[in-house]
Amino acid sequence: MKYVVCSLLCAGLGLGEAAAQQAAPPLKRAFLDSAWHVLPSAAGAKYRRETEWRDSTAG
Repeated sequence: MKYVVCSLLCAGLGLGEAAAQQAAPPLKRAFLDSAWHVLPSAAGAKYRRETEWRDSTAG
């Protein structure tokens, strides 16, 4: 009985670790005009801002 409880506890802790890892969101692009206002598309844009999310271990 002690082995069953111990194995269930270890399995539960392992599932918690796997559920905590999330995938990074994809690259986010925003197009800006000369006054730095966000535009809905690339038409008329003067600048492009890209936001790339990384995990905490990436260099």
